[in-house]
Amino acid sequence: MTFEPIVIELVKPLKFGKDLVTKLEFTREPVTKDLYGVSLTALDMPENIVTVTSRLTATPPPLLGEMCIDDLTTVTATVESFFLPGPTTGPTGSESSPPSSDGAEAN
Repeated sequence: MTFEPIVIELVKPLKFGKDLVTKLEFTREPVTKDLYGVSLTALDMPENIVTVTSRLTATPPPLLGEMCIDDLTTVTATVESFFLPGPTTGPTGSESSPPSSDGAEAN
């Protein structure tokens, strides 16, 4: 499955030297190493969002630290979307009940 880049148009562009950054492009999904040093239980903390966003957009953390709150909210939702549960797989309904020790199906 191919990843479609996610582009976020910034409400307030970020000044980077003489340039203005007007959008952030998430070019790939996160992998394990992108989460090094990030607390998944505190993923909504700005420093964790900035760390993961920096790794997925190749944007320096100090620049991301200058985002307005509206942009941070949008970026947070994008990062969190990578960690939402996907469709459930495996048995459902009565199939999920293990057989009883006497070999009869559990109800």
